[in-house]
Amino acid sequence: MVEKPLRRTEARAAARERRRQQEARNKKMRIAISVAAIALVAALAIGYALFAQTQAARPANAGVVGPRLQVDRDRIDLGYQRLDTMVRALFNLKNVGDNTLSLNVPRTVTLLQGC
Repeated sequence: MVEKPLRRTEARAAARERRRQQEARNKKMRIAISVAAIALVAALAIGYALFAQTQAARPANAGVVGPRLQVDRDRIDLGYQRLDTMVRALFNLKNVGDNTLSLNVPRTVTLLQGC
């Protein structure tokens, strides 16, 4: 009869030890999952920051090699004018390339017949 209470006590002690070990494993697992989640969020934040920085650093004319002239309009309509009448038209020019643009044109334009 003495052995039965001893066995129950040993069984209870073994069960408590198993529960403690299981709780320790669960705690380690929760810590590991938390660290992994924080690392994932940090990696995503760094990736987004790098992506946003490269997008902001890229100019709108990325991929254009050399000088490139951009004019603000395609046509200039001066209506009907008499020949030899001085007319003036303004338009904006912009270099959208990645190199220096030099213009070697006269300041006045000569009208050719038929234009």
